[in-house]
Amino acid sequence: MLALQLEAKIKDDGMLALQREARDKDDKILTLQLEAKEKDDEMLTPQNQALDRLAILQKHAHAILVQNFELHEYPIPRLFIILPVDKSKWNPKNILENKFRLHFLCECGDHTMKASKSGHGQIHIARHEGYEIRNGTEFFCKYGKYMIILLQALKLGIHSANKSAPRVPVQNLLDAEKDEKAFENAVEMNGGKYNSQLGRVIIVLKTRIRAEEFFDALIKARHVYDLDITFDWDCSKADLEAFEDALKVSNVSILRLDLRWFQASAAIGLGNFRVLVNSLKTNTTLTTLNLKDNSIGKEGALALSQSLKTNTVLTTLNLRNNSIGNEGALALLEALKVNATLTTLNSWGNSIGKEGALALSEALKTNTTLTTLDLEANSVGDEGALALSEALKANTTLATLRLRKNPIGNEGALALSEALKTNPILQIYW
Repeated sequence: MLALQLEAKIKDDGMLALQREARDKDDKILTLQLEAKEKDDEMLTPQNQALDRLAILQKHAHAILVQNFELHEYPIPRLFIILPVDKSKWNPKNILENKFRLHFLCECGDHTMKASKSGHGQIHIARHEGYEIRNGTEFFCKYGKYMIILLQALKLGIHSANKSAPRVPVQNLLDAEKDEKAFENAVEMNGGKYNSQLGRVIIVLKTRIRAEEFFDALIKARHVYDLDITFDWDCSKADLEAFEDALKVSNVSILRLDLRWFQASAAIGLGNFRVLVNSLKTNTTLTTLNLKDNSIGKEGALALSQSLKTNTVLTTLNLRNNSIGNEGALALLEALKVNATLTTLNSWGNSIGKEGALALSEALKTNTTLTTLDLEANSVGDEGALALSEALKANTTLATLRLRKNPIGNEGALALSEALKTNPILQIYW
């Protein structure tokens, strides 16, 4: 009996030990589960989320370095080179007529196309077609804001690497920001549009008061380079002088003028127009002037030609639909004989006729800068085409001549074809 009791007790003790062991295992499993839950919770903390984001950004940056992304993924490209589009058509006599593209340079080793076969350097041309120099809109849409920051820093003299360089007071930067905001408000008040990245403004001014406010803001604006402006009230001489003063101190290099007041009152408008174009004689910033659809007539063309004789920076002039006639063309002839900067002239739809074509032909014989001439819809007949063909045989700089919508017959077309044989770079559209 005692033996049976002892055996039973041993069995009970064994069962208790197994139960304790099972309970301990359950406790350990529970502990592991809690630890796992705590770790999961830790992964959801803002700090760990930030670390995860940082890791992703690092991977993204690495991918950029090896060019797994297109060029537009680059945050701030810093190196570039300008190369001719076609080396076989290079004309050393007139650099401006050659076409160029801007290419970014990559410092990423063997992940890009090498600029040379030697492979000694680490800087290579990025795998991207680049950007056309004559049409830089796409480039500035993507990178304009960085260029503006760079130019502003250079202008203000900020050189962080040089401790001895002059420091710009914080107040100057605050003032610049304030002026920029004031200009944006002036544009908005007139229902205009302002693209700060491109520095482009489109605006219609309807009253003298609004114009004065805009001119004051334009004087202080630092990033306006392309201005499309319409004067929609009866401007006085004083109004145009105020606009002229604003242009002198601004950074505007491309100007499109819509002079509705000029068309409404031609007699008064012509005198005021002379005030405006006279500023071109000494202007040193304006490179493009667009006067399309203003009907300036022969008198306006004459006033403009006087300014072109002394202007040293204007490269593009658009006189489309201005009714200058053959007398206006004669006035431009005198300017083109001495002007040494104009490369593009648009005289579309000005009814210059054969006399005007003869005048411009004489100018082409001596002019060495004009590369593009548009004479579409000008009643240039066979006689005008013959005169132009003779001038083109002597001219070595003109690359594009547009003669569409002109009554040119077989004789004129044959003469122009002969001119093309002696001028391999010229393209004629008729």
